[in-house]
Amino acid sequence: IERAICQQLPPLRKTRRRNLTRFCAGLYEAEHVHLPKIADRCFGRAQQASKTRRLRRFLANEAVRPGDWYRPVARSLLKAAAAAGPVRLLIDTLHLTGERRLLVAAVAFRRRALPVLWRVHATSGVTGQDLQRCFVHELAALVPEEAEVIVIGDGEFHCVSLLQAVQKAGWTYCVRLHADTFVRAFVREDV
Repeated sequence: IERAICQQLPPLRKTRRRNLTRFCAGLYEAEHVHLPKIADRCFGRAQQASKTRRLRRFLANEAVRPGDWYRPVARSLLKAAAAAGPVRLLIDTLHLTGERRLLVAAVAFRRRALPVLWRVHATSGVTGQDLQRCFVHELAALVPEEAEVIVIGDGEFHCVSLLQAVQKAGWTYCVRLHADTFVRAFVREDV
């Protein structure tokens, strides 16, 4: 894992690289996101409480930027997905604690969702169309230009400006509509 981190990411301080390696290995082994469960699977002789504190300090460090560090990984996931055929990008929001929500895009792969981009924002209710549109622009910067992309979202992602941004990126979409939403099909008579 450490070798892969060195190949994929820009140079990191040795302590950050080791902590990231421990975190990734523990996360993989634990198959869970709770820090104590990850710490149980981290290598080393320290007690679980000490390992948990180390991981918590690592994640709280302002110099640790998961989004920036993950970007090369996301690009390679998207490149591999594009080489295999149409890329199915799932977009959704998840409720976090308090008034926070996570806007996430993931590649659908073998009945799994592999995250490629996420944003945490403070709000109640649905995400706004401006945030969604900016999110699609950020996502488009990660996706290879030659990729055939299908964006799949639930009813929260049916605003016209978002769908126009998806089309402008050259992608198609499939979104769930609310029961009270009506769609009109316009047929051009000159065709």
